[in-house]
Amino acid sequence: MKNLIKYLSLSTALCLISLFSASLNAQIPEPYLYYNFEEALGSPTVTDYSGNDREGTVSGNVEFGAEGAPSGSTPAGAGQFSVGGTGYVRVEGTDVPADFGNRDQGILASYTMACWIKPDQGSFSGDRFIFGQGSQGIHHGFRNGNLYHAHWGADFSGQSALSPDEWAHTTFTYDSETSRGVIYVNGEFDSEMNGQQGPNGGGPLIIGARNGGGENYVGLIDDLAVWQEVLPEESIEALAEGVSPIGAGGAGATYSQNFDEYDDGTTDLDDGSVMTGAAASVQDGRLQLTIDQQGLGFSSFSVPELPGSSQGFTATFDYELYDSPGANDPADGFSFNYGD
Repeated sequence: MKNLIKYLSLSTALCLISLFSASLNAQIPEPYLYYNFEEALGSPTVTDYSGNDREGTVSGNVEFGAEGAPSGSTPAGAGQFSVGGTGYVRVEGTDVPADFGNRDQGILASYTMACWIKPDQGSFSGDRFIFGQGSQGIHHGFRNGNLYHAHWGADFSGQSALSPDEWAHTTFTYDSETSRGVIYVNGEFDSEMNGQQGPNGGGPLIIGARNGGGENYVGLIDDLAVWQEVLPEESIEALAEGVSPIGAGGAGATYSQNFDEYDDGTTDLDDGSVMTGAAASVQDGRLQLTIDQQGLGFSSFSVPELPGSSQGFTATFDYELYDSPGANDPADGFSFNYGD
C-alpha cells in the first residue's frame, strides 16, 4: 500500500500553511532483542539496542562494515556471516526453553523472529540457518534453497523464491496457543503450518547457525529483532516497510517542511512532495493553496510516502484561512486525507 498524506482546500478564500510535520507512530511493542549490526570493524561483540542487555558474542567468521538493507531502518551497516569461513553470534543471557518454550518440558511460548537478509549463493545449498539455539530446537533459515521454519522434527518450507545477493525481509512466528507457525517474506504471508509442535532442546539463542553453531547461514543480516509474542500482520508489514523495531526513525518515517528556503512561486520542493492546482505555490516562506477572489479550483499538497504509516502517524501544522469581506459566504473547505 502506498501511504500518502494530503492537504486539500477549495477555491475563493486564502489558505496558507507555514509549517508541516508528520511522523510515524507505529504500534510495535518493545522487542526482547534487537541487533542493528552497526558495529565497528573487528568488534568481538554485537550491541543489543532493545535495552535488555543481551549482548552477542561473535564466534568465528562474522564481520562488520558492509552496507545494510537500503529499505531497513539502519542501512549504514550489516553483519556479514560465514563468508570465507564459518561463524555465528551467541546471544548472551538467553535460555531458549525458558524464553521460547520446550515441548518436552511442557513449556509453551510464542515468538516473532525477524530480520533483513541478503543471502550469498552459498545459502542456497544444503542447510543454512539464521536463527538457532545451543541444542536442537529452533532452526529457521534455508533448506535446499527454500526458507525453512523448524522446531526439530516439526518443520515446514516456505513458498517464495528468494534470490542470491538481493535484500529481503523475513519473519518467522510461532503461536503456542494455536500451534501455528508462519513465514512472512517482505511483510506478506508466505506459508504456514497448523498443528506445529513447539521447539525442544536447550541452550542459548544463536544467530547465523543452528544446534550449537553448525549449518551456518552465508550472507548479510540487518535489523534483527525478536519478540516473545506473535506480532500482528500490520506490524510485520511495517517492519518490512522500514520501521525500526525500536521505533527509532525508520527510512522515510518522518517528513518536515517549513517552506522557508524557497523562492516565491516555487511549485516543486524537490523533497518528494507534490503540489497540484493552479493556486499552489510557495509565497513568503509559506505554502499557498488558494488565492482569494480568483476561483482557481482546489489545490493539494501530498507528502512523500511514509513507510509503516498505516500503523498510525502524527501530523502537526500551522495554517491560516482568510476570506475577504463580500456578499458571498466563504466557499472554502479544508480537509486532511490519507491513502492512495
